[in-house]
Amino acid sequence: MKDVFAHHLFTTEAVIKELYKGEESGVLPKRDWSFLRILKIESEHEQYLFERLKQKLGEGESSCLSLAISRGMKVLTDDLDTRRYAQRMGISVSGTI
Repeated sequence: MKDVFAHHLFTTEAVIKELYKGEESGVLPKRDWSFLRILKIESEHEQYLFERLKQKLGEGESSCLSLAISRGMKVLTDDLDTRRYAQRMGISVSGTI
């Protein structure tokens, strides 16, 4: 998948931290995540959205949704709660399920 989408896949710092934590705990196999471009929450609006979303979702999910809302991006996730929330907010969402 990374070869096909390498120039179009982005993630956030919070998600990368979660991925590495999963690897360290043995929940996820070790992988090379360097093909993912890491985006940061930059504007006050993105930070505001992030803080609001964090009240209902995890940091990784909240960071992705705040950037998707602010920058008009699509979200890829298999987390059902996040998918439902994104759909309610009009964010284009997809996953492997």
